[in-house]
Amino acid sequence: MSFVDVREIVGLGSMTQTKQQEKEYESKRMMRVGIDAHKKSCTTLLFAEGGESPIQSFVFKTTRAGVSEMLSKVPDKSLFIIESSTSGKAITRMICSSSASDQHVIHMVAPPERKPSVKTDKRDCERIVKEDSLGYLRRCYVPSQYIEDMRFLVTQQMEIGAKIARVKNQVQALLERNMVQSDFSELSDVFGVEGLQKLSEIDLPQQDRLALAMHLQELKFYASQHAQLETELAKIATTDQDCQLLFSHPGISLFTAVAIKSRVGDDATRFATKKHLCSYAGVVPGADNSGESESEHEHVKHGDVILKYALTCAARGAVKAKTDSAVKRIYLKQIKRGKAPQEAEVAAARKLACIVWKILTSKQRYVEEDRYLTARKMRQTSSNARRLIKDAVLPESVPELAKSLSSHVEVLEQYSERLDRMLGRHHRGKSKASPEERVQRSDLR
Repeated sequence: MSFVDVREIVGLGSMTQTKQQEKEYESKRMMRVGIDAHKKSCTTLLFAEGGESPIQSFVFKTTRAGVSEMLSKVPDKSLFIIESSTSGKAITRMICSSSASDQHVIHMVAPPERKPSVKTDKRDCERIVKEDSLGYLRRCYVPSQYIEDMRFLVTQQMEIGAKIARVKNQVQALLERNMVQSDFSELSDVFGVEGLQKLSEIDLPQQDRLALAMHLQELKFYASQHAQLETELAKIATTDQDCQLLFSHPGISLFTAVAIKSRVGDDATRFATKKHLCSYAGVVPGADNSGESESEHEHVKHGDVILKYALTCAARGAVKAKTDSAVKRIYLKQIKRGKAPQEAEVAAARKLACIVWKILTSKQRYVEEDRYLTARKMRQTSSNARRLIKDAVLPESVPELAKSLSSHVEVLEQYSERLDRMLGRHHRGKSKASPEERVQRSDLR
C-alpha cells in the first residue's frame, strides 16, 4: 500500500522540498475520491485529475460488499480522501487488503473544525476533498496491518485489566459492607496468596458468601484470558527488534514495550523531535496564561491515552527497579522538591518518552542498561511465548460458544447495551468509547 507518511504531511523528517513537491504533483494528477463515512452508508464523490467539481457521485452501504462495489467503480491509481471515524478506519483497512491496494494512495483526514451552516453528506464530502488538496485539514497516521494487530492485542489486555480492577473493587466493597476489612490490614495485598487464603476462611453471611464466590470465579476467568493475551504479546516481542531494544530500559516490561511500539508505529522518525513524541503522549505541561491571569484547566495536555498509560507504568517500574536510571533520578528529584507523586510520575514519563524516541530512532540500546535484567526479561518473554494455556479461547470455538449461549437468549435480551446510560453511569460531555476509539483523535498529526 502506498501511504503518505506523516513527515510528508506536516513537512517533518528528512524529505527534501523537491521530493515533497514531486509527491504533491503526483497526487494532483491522480483521480481524487472523497468518502464521507457513516455507520450505515457512505457518500462518495469522484473528481477528475485537477478538476474542481465532482464528475460522479454515488452512495454505498458500509458493508464489505458495499466497499467492494465502490472499489469496482473507482479507477486504478486513485487518491482516497476519507474522513477519520470508526467506519472510515474500517474502509481504509479493506482498501489496504484489496488486490489493487498498491495502486492507491490514502489520506485519512480529521473532520473540519468549523461546521458549515448548511450541512449535507455530499457537501461534506466535497469539502474534505477540496480542503485536503489545499492542505487545510490535518491528516492522520495510517498504521500498517502489523501495527493494527498489535494495537488490538494491547487494547484487549487493557480492557481485561479494567474488568479485573472492577471486580477487585466489588470484593473490597463486600468486605467493607461486612466490616471485616480490618482483618486484612496486616496484608499488603488482599489478592495475594495469603489474602486469598484468608478470603476463603472469612465468616460471611450466606448471601455475601455466594457473591464472593461469583467474584472469585469471575477473577479466575479474566486471569486466564489475561494470560492468553500475554502469550500473544510475548510472541510479538520475541520477534520485534524495537521491543527488544526497549527491553534495555530497566522500567520497560513486556506489556509496556509492545504498547509503546504499537502507539509509536512502524517508524518512530515520523516524530521529528522527541518533543513531538512527548506532546503526542500528553506528558508535557499545558498552560494558557496571559498577564496576571492563570489558566484553570488541567496542567497536562491530552494525548494518546494508551501511550501515556504505558509510559507512566514504565516510569513506576523504573522507580521500583534496583538499577539506577535517569527516569528514577527525575522522579526522586521531583519528590524531594515536594511534588505530588502523580506530578513526579508525569515528569518521569516525559523523560522516558525522550529516551524511547532516542532508542527507536537511533536503533541503539539504552546507555544505562542492566544487561542481566534485560537478559532476564528476554528469558521470561520467551518462556511466556512458548507456554500452553489450558482451556484457551480459540477462533474455532465461535460456533460452539454461540450455540451454547442459545439456551440463555432470554437472559441476554433482558439487558440492553445502553444499560449504563439507563442507570445513569455515564458522564455528560465525556466519551464512553473504547480506548482504541478514544485515541483516534490522538493519531492526528
